[in-house]
Amino acid sequence: MVDPALEGKLFQNEKKIQSFHGLFNSKSPIGCDIGRTLLWRFLYWVDLFEDSNRTLLTKSLFRLLLFLLFVMNLDNLRRAVATFSFRIDDSFFRASILHFSCYVISAIVWYALRQKRKILASLLKILRKKYTLTLTKTQILALLFIYSTPIITVILFLTSHNRINEWYINGIKTNYTIYVVVNCIRIIFNIFTYPMFINLVAFLYCFICQSICDLVTQFTSEIQACPFEELTVRRQTDIFRKMSGIEHALNLTQKVFSVPSFLISVAHFCSSIAVLAVITYLKEDIKFNRQIEWILVFMNSSCGLLAILWKAGSLPIEAEKLKIAYRRKCRQKLLSENKVGELRSESDLIDTSNFVLSGCNIIYFYRSSLLALAGTILTYTVLLISKN
Repeated sequence: MVDPALEGKLFQNEKKIQSFHGLFNSKSPIGCDIGRTLLWRFLYWVDLFEDSNRTLLTKSLFRLLLFLLFVMNLDNLRRAVATFSFRIDDSFFRASILHFSCYVISAIVWYALRQKRKILASLLKILRKKYTLTLTKTQILALLFIYSTPIITVILFLTSHNRINEWYINGIKTNYTIYVVVNCIRIIFNIFTYPMFINLVAFLYCFICQSICDLVTQFTSEIQACPFEELTVRRQTDIFRKMSGIEHALNLTQKVFSVPSFLISVAHFCSSIAVLAVITYLKEDIKFNRQIEWILVFMNSSCGLLAILWKAGSLPIEAEKLKIAYRRKCRQKLLSENKVGELRSESDLIDTSNFVLSGCNIIYFYRSSLLALAGTILTYTVLLISKN
């Protein structure tokens, strides 16, 4: 006999899970379902959704995860200090400290995003009503690459070390099995903290930006297809109503991701400099498998930074196309009615936002910033390895 109170709690939890699945539910190919499931699991298990971790089991597992991540970060700091002993004149030490800061930033990103999880849930619901939240094949491949990063790193570790008679973990003698298990767990948690978690948040940010961008593109096509004779007051009111909805979604995106996007950009910037310095300066002193690991981290950091600038930077471009399309229709309508005096006021009604997203109003995301960013990374890399 099942306890009615327990049965009611189970029903409520199942209902919450089904409601969250509804955010991503749409008629789409099977491949898109895989992408939505991966994205949902990430949001749910790291407690970034409003109804996450309501049961005792999920709360306990989540707290255990936080504790293990905290221990791993302390262990990373201890190893860095013990190995290099604060040799500030050592380029590899400076690069390691710079890369270690990414783990601290990752924890701050999680906390900042968790404080906005109610707004995040509202944003996803709004986008679900206006746009089918489906992942393209390219997005699914990018998501699978992010999830495969710890697996690839573990494989590189298992194929890099030689079997010897004695194995040590932090100076404690142990056997081969324990040595492999402990180090594999350490690698998985390290990679999950950075760059996997950071890139999953960046992927979510880019996915939302792409959804809003598609809404703007679709809206632009509707305006272009509308004959200027049908651009009545009622039609213009409908246009402004749709624009207000898009701007509301954009404002929610800025509220949720303003701090995380800034911190993610800083983390990827620091990691790109540190890894590029290690690869170029100490290439001959590092084993081949270790070089592959550093290259994998560099791909994650550089591609994550590139994706944010590219996707968030596409919004001002599409917004400008929308404004041009609306101005053209207004110009045609007013000229046909011989109301040239009203041309300026009518066409400027849609100029309410430039659709530029920013990180803490410090970093503004434009596609034109890509070349300047690449030059800055190379410059700081040279400065990092030159002061040896």
